[in-house]
Amino acid sequence: MLLIQVAILVDRYASQDAYEQALSKAESTDAPAAMKVKCCPSWTSSSHGVSSMVMNMEVPSSQDTNAPSLPNESVPMAYQETDKFDGDWVLANSILFLQDFNWWMELAFAVPEGDIGRVFEILKVSNFG
Repeated sequence: MLLIQVAILVDRYASQDAYEQALSKAESTDAPAAMKVKCCPSWTSSSHGVSSMVMNMEVPSSQDTNAPSLPNESVPMAYQETDKFDGDWVLANSILFLQDFNWWMELAFAVPEGDIGRVFEILKVSNFG
């Protein structure tokens, strides 16, 4: 029973298919039941958080210091995703990290054991080679 659960977790959170599903809501909804990740409400920043503290900080004027003046253009304070993107970058990057870390661990065990076949297989499928 535990091995079945482990296989589901690896497929859901440490595979290339899981990465692609995290980047697209359509891919995620069409996924098999074992691959589906539960959706949570999206996170919103509070008005009392760190971002509001940064927004309310006073910046000394250029008259007070010798610093060059800032441009007058509107610069976003945070990264803005395109309107068409409906995925989850944090989940996708976490999946890639787990996948790469598992390959690295396999490589770390294969090299001292002298198993060159395992090393070549890892280099063949990973970004290391």
